[in-house]
Amino acid sequence: MKQPRRINIKKEMAQPIKMVENPGDPLAKSPSKVIKRYEKSGMPLSHERAKDLYVRYNTEIKIDLENSRNERIPNAEDFKGTEYVWISRKRLKLYLRFLKQLERLNPDQPEISGVSLYFGRIGYEDDNVFDDTGEPENNDEPTKVGDYRGRHTLFMAPTIRKEEIEGHEMLKHKAFYIDSEGVEGTEKYIGDFKILPFLEEVPFPGEIIIPGDGGDPEGGDPNDDEGTSVLSNDLNNMPPMSS
Repeated sequence: MKQPRRINIKKEMAQPIKMVENPGDPLAKSPSKVIKRYEKSGMPLSHERAKDLYVRYNTEIKIDLENSRNERIPNAEDFKGTEYVWISRKRLKLYLRFLKQLERLNPDQPEISGVSLYFGRIGYEDDNVFDDTGEPENNDEPTKVGDYRGRHTLFMAPTIRKEEIEGHEMLKHKAFYIDSEGVEGTEKYIGDFKILPFLEEVPFPGEIIIPGDGGDPEGGDPNDDEGTSVLSNDLNNMPPMSS
C-alpha cells in the first residue's frame, strides 16, 4: 500500500505566497514590477505638492466660482464650490473596458491613446437640483444629492493621436466621437473616429448661445442623431450643495 506523503509543516509555511490576480497579466505575477513602473512613471504626487495645489485652488480659484454662482442665484445659501469629483473604481474600470471594446469593434480606426478630463459648469436649470430619492445603479456609486446649479464639474473624453498636428505631443491627442450609421445597440459604436469640433473652438468664434439660456449653440457639431458620443458624463462633485 502506498504510504501517504508526509508534510513538513515548517517547510510548507516557509514557502512564499504567490499573488496572481490575473494570470493573463504579465505584471500580475510580480507586484514589485508594477510598483517600480508606477514610481518611475512620473505619476506619484507628494503630500507637500498635493497640499500646495489644493490650497491654491481653494484660495485663488474656488472663491471666484462661488462668487460668480452667487451672482446668478443670490438667495442660495451655504454654497461651497467643488473641491473634488469622485467616481467609483467599478465605474472607472467599466469605462476603460468600454473603450477597449470600441477598439475591438473598430480595428481599422486609430488606437485610443488616453482620456482627457475636461472642466465644465453645470447649468442653472431647476432640474439640476437633486433630492435623495434615487437609487445608485448596481449599488456602486451614490446618487447626486443637493443643488448642483452652477457647479464646477469634470467630464471624461477618450482621445486618439493625430500625428499630422504640429506642436507639443500633448496637442496631438484629440477627443473624438464615432461617425456611425447605426442608431442602436452595438451598431452605433461602429464607424469612423472623428475629432469633436466643439472641444477645439476655445475661444469660441462669434456669438455663442449657451444651452439653457434661451437658444442652441452655433455650429455644425455632431448631436446624438448624427454621431455617437463616447464621453462620460459629469461626475459626483463634492462637497454637494445644500438643497
